[in-house]
Amino acid sequence: LIIFYSSYVKMFYFFKNFSSELKFNMCVNRPIYIMSDLNERSVTLAKSILQEKSGLMKPMIVFANVSQQDDQDNYGLVLETKELNAICLKKNVLNLSISNKKKDVEIFLISDNESENVSQACALTDELNKQSTGQNIKIFAFAQNESSFYMLDSLRYDNLLNKTLSSEKDDYSFKLRRVDSMRQLVWYEVQKMDIFKRAENKIISILLVGIGSYGMEFFKMLVWYCQAYEYRLEINIVDKMGTLGDTS
Repeated sequence: LIIFYSSYVKMFYFFKNFSSELKFNMCVNRPIYIMSDLNERSVTLAKSILQEKSGLMKPMIVFANVSQQDDQDNYGLVLETKELNAICLKKNVLNLSISNKKKDVEIFLISDNESENVSQACALTDELNKQSTGQNIKIFAFAQNESSFYMLDSLRYDNLLNKTLSSEKDDYSFKLRRVDSMRQLVWYEVQKMDIFKRAENKIISILLVGIGSYGMEFFKMLVWYCQAYEYRLEINIVDKMGTLGDTS
């Protein structure tokens, strides 16, 4: 009975993956958004994309690197992908064939392992630079630390130089961008604050609680964002060690 059940489970996942592969290969005339991994960030991003792109031609969401283990350990996330009518594939993002896609393709390297995102960006850049498919392909690599920044930036500029020197630059577009999720969140929150409207006597007074990684990012963003003629910025910082004082 145990052997029969085990064989049934294997057969079920085989047909499930085969069906997903077929659906992905047949999706030619719709924009495709590929997530390199299944996690909370990638599911949240997929929901945001579908909400923003809601129109006559709904995009197809694809989650790569989804194994049988993910179905068991991340059951809630798997259910959410079904609600999004997304395709879940066992293959790694590097092994997906996108050469037959006629619409735009956007790939999000969004694993929780930052070094994996960078290495995948390197591999995809190397592979796509060998092709001339006429597609508009964008790759977004999620990375925050400085070494990742320099690595991805060098890849991006090398790619731009290759396209500038190539005669194929007009019919082939490939872009690589780094995404710092912490900076994106901070920028989004700062924009919502209506800082200049709330300033009294053109004095922008801000209390910053905590000077960890997010607090430091807020500090840098506020110093840059609040540079406006005739306005004065005052920041009071409070951390677990006590008040760090006034920075004007």
